[in-house]
Amino acid sequence: MRYLIIFVGLILIACTDSASELHADGMNAYISGDYETAADLLRKSANLGDHDSQAILGSMYILGQGVSQDREKAAMLLLPAAESGHPYAEVYMGVLYFTGDGTATDIEQARYWLEKAAAKGDNEATDLLSRLPPE
Repeated sequence: MRYLIIFVGLILIACTDSASELHADGMNAYISGDYETAADLLRKSANLGDHDSQAILGSMYILGQGVSQDREKAAMLLLPAAESGHPYAEVYMGVLYFTGDGTATDIEQARYWLEKAAAKGDNEATDLLSRLPPE
């Protein structure tokens, strides 16, 4: 049992290092404008649970950068990142719920996600909250 715990721990460390490297390489490709390579690398990192990669790849699906525009897929990527507390993903989830683009329209969910991001000091979230209908 002891060896199993050590083995699982080593796998988790390897996956974390691999996800971080894939994310870094994906961001370098993104910054250089190679969106297709960025999407491929960020997808691999996102599949390993990297929340930063999930958030960036989700935004790429919203914008159609290196991938076909697909807001439902964007929402599926952004939600776990938002649930982990990623403010960028929280803002995007708020927008998707507000517009009903990729999700069902749900003003309360929009407010929930935007309030979480605004509480972290995100100015865009604060601005968007002011545009929501009153409770």
